Amino acid sequence: MNETRNDLTLTFDEVWDLWPAVMEAVKYRRRFTWTLLLHNAILIGFDGTTVRLAFTWEGALDSFTTTGGVDVLRAAIQDALGVDWQIEAVEA
Repeated sequence: MNETRNDLTLTFDEVWDLWPAVMEAVKYRRRFTWTLLLHNAILIGFDGTTVRLAFTWEGALDSFTTTGGVDVLRAAIQDALGVDWQIEAVEA
């Protein structure tokens, strides 16, 4: 079992650079969530504890939040980076 840590300090640019590894972890966990993120969302913010995503349309945002996408992404971040960050998803 991977150890989760919350003391990893990264900037937005560093999270942006690591995002492909997170997306690979999402794809491994659930392709539906990966497809939603790949085609409908962009990383727009990170404050040290919360990742902020903007979705291009309300339907994709609703699908992401109602089908467990937040949990899948959060677990993928834990897999890829070993941290437990919050997820905030908004419509662009």
